[in-house]
Amino acid sequence: MPQKPSQRWIWPLTVAAAVFLLLETIDGFIAVPLRELSSVLVQLFLGAFGFPIRRAGTILSTPTMSFDVVPACSGSTTLRVLLFFCIVWAGSHPRLTTARKFAAAALAVPLALLANVVRISMLVVTGHAAGRPAGDFFHSMAGVVAFVLAMIGSYLVTERLAATAAPRPGGGPASLALLAALLAFLFAPFLVWCVPGWAFPLDRLGFLFTVPAAAVGAWWAWRAPADGSCERAGTAAFGAALALLLAATVMDINILKGIAALACLVALALATRGARFARVAAVLAAIAYLGFPTVSYQIQRATVPLLGVGNVGVSLAAKVVIAAGLVALLRLPAFRSASEGGPPSAAGAAPVPRLLPVRLLLVALLAVFHGTWYGFAAGAELRGKFDMSYVLGDWVGRNYPVAEGEEEFFGKGNLWTRRYVHGQKVVDVIVSATGGDRHRAHPPAYCMTGGGWHVVSESTDRRTLGDG
Repeated sequence: MPQKPSQRWIWPLTVAAAVFLLLETIDGFIAVPLRELSSVLVQLFLGAFGFPIRRAGTILSTPTMSFDVVPACSGSTTLRVLLFFCIVWAGSHPRLTTARKFAAAALAVPLALLANVVRISMLVVTGHAAGRPAGDFFHSMAGVVAFVLAMIGSYLVTERLAATAAPRPGGGPASLALLAALLAFLFAPFLVWCVPGWAFPLDRLGFLFTVPAAAVGAWWAWRAPADGSCERAGTAAFGAALALLLAATVMDINILKGIAALACLVALALATRGARFARVAAVLAAIAYLGFPTVSYQIQRATVPLLGVGNVGVSLAAKVVIAAGLVALLRLPAFRSASEGGPPSAAGAAPVPRLLPVRLLLVALLAVFHGTWYGFAAGAELRGKFDMSYVLGDWVGRNYPVAEGEEEFFGKGNLWTRRYVHGQKVVDVIVSATGGDRHRAHPPAYCMTGGGWHVVSESTDRRTLGDG
């Protein structure tokens, strides 16, 4: 009797969790020997390429620098995490025999060691070339790159060990639930940004576009028949969308994260429901985009020069017109049949999602990066102080009290306002600090429009303050 997908996952997850907890418990005993072993392997690895390096215990020396492989660089964390993923992946693989499942999982150990050797080697070479130790950012990125390479190696080895070439099911509810959970984790920062963004006057009705579009898309996706004819193209597009999400995360641009999230969902529609339904998903994604925070400001960039107005009502009216046009587009024959599919039927066998494990692996790798990236960002504290003289040539300034609501939004001490006067000329200066959250910063017209002002024109004026 074939094993249910949920049964294929439960034992690997249980064993992987037990091994992870065991290694974490004995970390103090294995970190020291791993540290020494990593030092020896780094010396051999770099020496094989002719790199000038000497070792004394865990001290690695080059002609310009000395590096100590501290316990934190032993690779024990990489070993725990990689072994967890390898046990789950190999243990649930439907095309591996029991012996090969053990072999694929056991290969996580040398892969973790190799990944740690690559990471330390990158730090040594970089520090030697720069004449100083690598910074925290490069240190973290080297770890992420090495871990990703180890994960890719694990995947390739596991596929190589697969016993037969028969199609693997992999489309059970457990695999789909895991994919959905990982995507929810990746999209969470953007969704967290949307909720308070919809509280701003300019975007307070944005959810009326995004939420219904998402609900209709989920309902139609459930009703649409499975179609794997474009699974390869959809998986490639899914990988490209995840790469866009990676770039948006590194650059910390929330609106780009939202675009990447929509692209991921459209790519999944292409991979699992075919090209026709992907066109429908793309239209629904465009409607959902209209509700994203700051889109109203983007619309005003067009309405102000064309119509001379840019208030909340005009932005909302423009959104309604665009959304109505997109809904009308869905009634065309090229879209209609895909959006009116019937409920799932058991009459015909659904196509086997052959590339679902690839999509799972891509999402898992990006989830690991996200966790590392946000963990690194949470531990960083970058604060600066900005002083501005009250007297700037012939201009004399005076502080203005900060409104209670503004101080609550930016945080106490993160905002000051000042008016400079020169004869009959007046300039109001507002300086705000985001408190580490760059998304609190926005163009002045954004909040001015939300407060009821009308943007008549925009220009940039550059001035030199004091001695420059």
